[in-house]
Amino acid sequence: MRVSSFHSIRTKFTFLSLLIVVPILFFFMIYYPNQLFGIFEIALLNRYQEQAKAASFGLAAGMSTENYNLISEGVEHVKKNEELLYIIILDPLNEIIALNNSGENIQDVVSLKNLPPVYIDASIVRLQEPIVSQGKQIGHLLLGYSKNELDDQLGAIRQLSFLIGSISFALISLLTWLLSSKLTRPLVKMAHAASNFSKGGVYENVIVDTSDEVGELARSFNAMVEKIEYHHAALVEGKKFSDDLIASIPSALVTINASFHVVSVNNSFCRLFQVLPDMVEGKPIQQVLASQDFPPETIQSILYGKEFYGLEISIPVDDEAVSTRHDEMILQLGLVCILGQSVEAEKTKTLLLILEDITARKHAEDERLKLIGELQDATNKVKTLSGLLPICSSCKKIRDEDGTWNILEKYIHDHSEAKFTHGLCPECAKRYFPDQA
Repeated sequence: MRVSSFHSIRTKFTFLSLLIVVPILFFFMIYYPNQLFGIFEIALLNRYQEQAKAASFGLAAGMSTENYNLISEGVEHVKKNEELLYIIILDPLNEIIALNNSGENIQDVVSLKNLPPVYIDASIVRLQEPIVSQGKQIGHLLLGYSKNELDDQLGAIRQLSFLIGSISFALISLLTWLLSSKLTRPLVKMAHAASNFSKGGVYENVIVDTSDEVGELARSFNAMVEKIEYHHAALVEGKKFSDDLIASIPSALVTINASFHVVSVNNSFCRLFQVLPDMVEGKPIQQVLASQDFPPETIQSILYGKEFYGLEISIPVDDEAVSTRHDEMILQLGLVCILGQSVEAEKTKTLLLILEDITARKHAEDERLKLIGELQDATNKVKTLSGLLPICSSCKKIRDEDGTWNILEKYIHDHSEAKFTHGLCPECAKRYFPDQA
């Protein structure tokens, strides 16, 4: 089955790479803008502080000499910054000397003076710089700058970071996909070749020119498939030979599994009982044998699963197509138990039932025994004389095997079933009894 693109190794490799890269890009897109913003913020604060110091220096000269032109010049110098929101000049008693407020409503000047030298709140950067003349502090300078420049710079930095991160993500995704495609191409070829081979197709060697682990895997895979093909061909040839051999065996064979179901039957079984393999294979052996009128005790002996040999049974024959000479069929049965081991290292048990039709042989043997008995009876009743008999030409005595001369009647009596009754023929009667003639 073809693997979907979502579950492919290439997709998984790409996702895994992105899982590593995305946090790095995310960290870059969050951390790097903050770092840049911090640098920019420091630079901007330094610029504001330099402006505040320059203004403080000019104001110190003007306030010490009460030259308001110098004070105005210092204020105007600071006001050149467009981000300036307010400028406040205080004397040592915190009285307002000058106030220029263009962007914020100042309500409590003293609280602004109590803030740190540099204080940044939500929208304003607040600075205060002492006004010193001849080593003596003569006032305070309070400045407020808008954070718009900082916010605009932060937005620009974040946009740039997002743009760089997005481009980097797209490039890394593309490079990762191409790299994973190149790395997994041999594996995909092997997967397709193995799938085609498992479906009975012709296996094509996967050619990988690399010397890394993937190339070694492809070469090992090709060698393994070649061995599988060789052993498969040998197995097919061996199975064909065994099937032909079993088919040629005149005895009927039935293979039974451990659950006593018929696995297979040979051609002799089908001819003997006039059935097709599909009619018996997969069915319980007791059902198959019972349908052929096997004795129940014989079926029970088979279900015991113990080996036996030479068991003779008789089953009735109703179909003239099976036997045209006898009304019963005599079978000689044998059961062989074959123990094996499966791939899961579990022992398996297979029974082989051997059935041989000995009807003709049994009847021929009975006929032979009957004929032998009849011949024996005839031999016991009949004795014959044969060969040359030495007989005396005068007295007619016959010499036996021991050299004894016996009268004719005795010799014939001993060597045949003949019995004598004595009488006189007409000639002898005239000679011995002339008066009675």
